[in-house]
Amino acid sequence: MGLIPDANANPAVAVGLGFTYQGTLDEGGVPADGEYDLEFTLTDEIGTVMAGPICMDNVMVIEGVFTVELNFGDQFNGDARELEIAVRAGGALGDCGLGGYTTLSPRQKLNATPYALGLRLPFSGSQAINGNAFSILNSSTLDNDTAIHGVVGGLGAFGFVDLAGIRGESNGEFSAGVLGISDQYVGVVGFSSGDFGIGSFGRADGIGGMGIYGVASGEDGRGVYGGANGLNSWAGYFNGRLFADGPVGIGTTTPTTDLEVIGTTKTDALVMTTGAGTGKVLTSDASGNGTWQNIPDTGTFGIYRAGGGFNPQATTGFLSTTVTVTISSGQQIYVNVNQTFGSVSVGGAGSLDLFVGYRVAGSGATPTLLGAGMFNITIPQGMRMPFGISGVISGLPAGSYEVGMAGDDDGNGNWNNGEWGYVSALVLD
Repeated sequence: MGLIPDANANPAVAVGLGFTYQGTLDEGGVPADGEYDLEFTLTDEIGTVMAGPICMDNVMVIEGVFTVELNFGDQFNGDARELEIAVRAGGALGDCGLGGYTTLSPRQKLNATPYALGLRLPFSGSQAINGNAFSILNSSTLDNDTAIHGVVGGLGAFGFVDLAGIRGESNGEFSAGVLGISDQYVGVVGFSSGDFGIGSFGRADGIGGMGIYGVASGEDGRGVYGGANGLNSWAGYFNGRLFADGPVGIGTTTPTTDLEVIGTTKTDALVMTTGAGTGKVLTSDASGNGTWQNIPDTGTFGIYRAGGGFNPQATTGFLSTTVTVTISSGQQIYVNVNQTFGSVSVGGAGSLDLFVGYRVAGSGATPTLLGAGMFNITIPQGMRMPFGISGVISGLPAGSYEVGMAGDDDGNGNWNNGEWGYVSALVLD
C-alpha cells in the first residue's frame, strides 16, 4: 500500500483532457482476437460530429476486449456526448487513415460516474463552512493569469495584462482584485436595492488612487478618470442627463465659458432660442458671437444659361437646358426661354406643345407645366425655327428649383433637327 501525498505540500497537477475507453468487439458472433484498426468520432446525441475522427493503428484485442486512450480536446461541458466507432482488420503500421472501415451501430453513450453527476452545469451547493467555501491559490506572477477564469457566451480575446481573482486580494503593482471584461454589456455589475444605495463603490487608499466617486482637492487632480484605448470604446458613458457645475472643456483644459470646444463640432440639429423667429438667419459679429437676424432684402437677381436642347418626345419633359434658382418664401421666378426645333423627316413634324416648366432641383421628376402654352405647332421637312415662351412662377415654397422650356409632341416623333437656345430667369420679391 503506497503513501497518500500531502495535498498542501504537493500542489495538484492539472488533469489533462484525455480519458481511457474500454470496449468489447465481436467478429462473427464470437469475441475478436488480434490486431484491429479503430476510428473514434465524438458526436452529440443526434450524431452531429463534435471532434475526431481519431485513428488507432493495430489495437490489440484479447478475447473481445480492447483499451485505448482518447483525447478529443475540451468537448465535455455537460452536454450529452456519444462515441461512433469504426473498425477494420489491422495491417501495416501507419496505414490507419486509408479508409475501408465498417461503422458499428449504435453509437456508444459516454456516461458520467456517480459523483461526477453532481458537478454538471448548472451547479449549486449549500454547506455551512467556517472560512472560505471555495479557495484557489494561483502563485503565478505572469500577465493575464487569474485565480479563476469564467467565460460565458464564448471565448473572447482581450489584451488586458492584469492579474485577477474573483474576490481578489492582490498586492501586485498592476494587479486587480476583480477584473470584469465585456464587449457587449458591462464588465462588472453593481446592484443595490436600497434607497440612495450605491451599486458599485470603489475605494483606493494608495497614493494617486481613484474610485468610482472621487474628490480631487489638488491642482490638476481628477476625481474620476476613465481611459479608452480600444476601437469604439468609451472613457465615460452616461445614460441619462449629465450635470456639470462649472465650465466644460472639450479639447481644452482651461475652458472659460459654460462649454468651450477646441476643434470641429458636428451636429444634426441646432437650437438657439434667444431671438429666434420664422425665416431668420444666424449672423455673427467681429468676435464670432452669433445672433438671429431678419433675412436681408435680396432684391431682384437674374440667371442666364445657353446650351443644347432635347428633341420633343411623346412624354412630357424639359426641351431646353435649365437653370437652378433658389428662392425664399413668397418670391417669384420670371422665366424666358428661346429654343430652336426642326425636322428632316418626310412630311415634317407636328403636334408640338410648349410650356414654361419647373421641378424641385435634383428630384428628376416630370416637370410641372405653367398655365397656357403654345399648342399643336407644326413645321415642314427641312425647316428649323426658334420658339420663345415666358411666364411667371409664383406660390412656391422656399427652396431650389430647375426651370426651363418643357413639353411634348403627342407621339409625332419627327422633331429631330434641334439647335441651341438659352434660358434666363429673374427672381422677384
